[in-house]
Amino acid sequence: MEFNSFPVSTAVDFFRGLESSALNGITPGSTIDTALDIGNLDREFSFRDSVSPAEPLDVFSFSLRGTGTLAIDLQSLSADADLYLVRDFNGDRLVNNNEIVAASERAGNASESIRINNLVPGQYFVFVSQYQGSTSYELKISADVWQSSTINSFSPLYGFGLVDARAAVGMALGQSLEAVPDRSSDVPSNFGDLNLIDVPAVWERGITGKGVVVAVLDTGVDINHPDLKDNIWVNLGEIAGNGIDDDGNGFVDDRHGWDFGDRDNSPTPGRERGAEHGTHVAGTIGAKLNGITTDNRGNRVEVQGVAPDATIMPVRVLGGRFGNTADALARGIRYAVDNGADIINLSLGAGMNSPVLRSALTYAEERGVIIVAAAGNDANRGATVPSFPARDAALVDVGIAVGAVDRDVNIASFSNPAGTVLGEFPFVVAPGVRVLSTLPGNRYGTLSGTSMATPHVAGLVALLLQANPNLTPSQVENILIATSRNPALLA
Repeated sequence: MEFNSFPVSTAVDFFRGLESSALNGITPGSTIDTALDIGNLDREFSFRDSVSPAEPLDVFSFSLRGTGTLAIDLQSLSADADLYLVRDFNGDRLVNNNEIVAASERAGNASESIRINNLVPGQYFVFVSQYQGSTSYELKISADVWQSSTINSFSPLYGFGLVDARAAVGMALGQSLEAVPDRSSDVPSNFGDLNLIDVPAVWERGITGKGVVVAVLDTGVDINHPDLKDNIWVNLGEIAGNGIDDDGNGFVDDRHGWDFGDRDNSPTPGRERGAEHGTHVAGTIGAKLNGITTDNRGNRVEVQGVAPDATIMPVRVLGGRFGNTADALARGIRYAVDNGADIINLSLGAGMNSPVLRSALTYAEERGVIIVAAAGNDANRGATVPSFPARDAALVDVGIAVGAVDRDVNIASFSNPAGTVLGEFPFVVAPGVRVLSTLPGNRYGTLSGTSMATPHVAGLVALLLQANPNLTPSQVENILIATSRNPALLA
C-alpha cells in the first residue's frame, strides 16, 4: 500500500485516533485507540494474527526508553500485507506521510522487514496492513537500546551538527588522531572549508580516499580538468572507441562513466545553464593534492578535495534530452552500484518522491553503497524538511542528508533544515557557502548551496572507507552522528 495514493481525507480517516492507548483485549485494534499496547520494548515481542479485506488493519504501540536499533519482521504470509512504523510527531492524532518513519511494501507474500539504527526514545506505532487477499501473519518486534548520551543531541536546524573528519576517521580506526595546524595558502584556496571540518589531520595519517570510488550523479564532470583527470574512474573492462560492449554491462564504450541525459558514453558537461555544477562537486570530493595551479587565464589558485586520491565516477543525470527525471536518476544510481561505486553523491533534489527512485536508492543501500544527498535550497521559500531524495534518510532510513553552513558555522539562509516532523535521522551539515572548486575548462569558481556541502561529506565518507573498508552504510551513519559537533558548542 502506498499512502501517497490515498486522497487526503481518506488517509486522515484511515489513521484517525493516533495517541497512546492501553490494552483493552488480547487482539489488536484497527485504530490507535484500540491498539495492542506492548509497553516498553525491552524484550522481543512476538504476535500471531491475520488481516483480510474485512479487517484490513492491525495496530500495535510500543515505547522506546533509549536510543537504539529497532528490528520489525512480518513473516509467514500467504498473501500481500505491508508493514509501517509510525510516530505522531505533531500530536494532532492524524498521520501524514511525513510521520511514516519507515515502511516495507514488498510484493506478493514476501516477508516484510524494517531495520532502523539510532531510533530515538518515544512512543511508536506499528501498522500491519492488508494489501491483497487474506493472510495470517507472525509479527516480531525487538530493540537493542544503548545509552542515549552516546549520541549527540539533534537540532531542528543542524541535525546532528557539523561533520568532523578527524574525529570520524579516528573512530573508524579505533584511535585518536592528533590535531595539526590549519592549512593556509598565499593564493585563493578552499582551505578554510577543509580546516573547518578538520580534514588536514586525516591527510597527515596518509588517509586520502585512495581506492574508494565516489560516483558523482550530476550535470557531468570535466574529465580533462588538470585537478581531476588523474582521479577519473576508468572502466578497465571496456576498450575505448571500438563500438563494442566489451564488459557486457549493457553500455557501449563506457570507459569513464555514462551520460543518461543524452544516453551516450560521454558523461561530460553540456551547454545548458548550470552545467558546471557537477565539475564543481567533483572537485570538492577529489581534486588532487597538487599544490598551487594556474587556471586558463593565468590566475594562481589552490583547490584540493576532501579525499584527493579518491576515484571519481562521472554519471550525468541532469541536462540533455533525457535528464532531469526520476528515471534518469534511478538508472544512474543502478549504473553506479553495478559498476563498483562505494559512495554516491546526490547534489540534487526532486520535488516529490518517486517509487522508481526509492527502489534504486534501496538497491544501493542493500548492496553496501552509501548515499549522500543534499537537503535542498528552499528554506527561503518555506521548506521545513529536506527535499527528496535526502528526505528518504528519515522516511526509509536510506542515506545521509546534508545541510549547509557558512565559515562561522551559521546555517545557510537557503539550507533546508532537519526539521521536527521527521524525528531524528542521519542529518549533518558541512561548508556550503561560497565554496571554491573546479569548473570546466581549467577554471575555478565559488558556488553556494547544499549541493556544495554534500561533497564535503561524501569526501569524508571516502576517507572513512579507506580507513576501514569493512564499514557498512549504517556504521558510517553512526560514526558521523557520534562525531559531528553541535554548532552551539563550537568556539
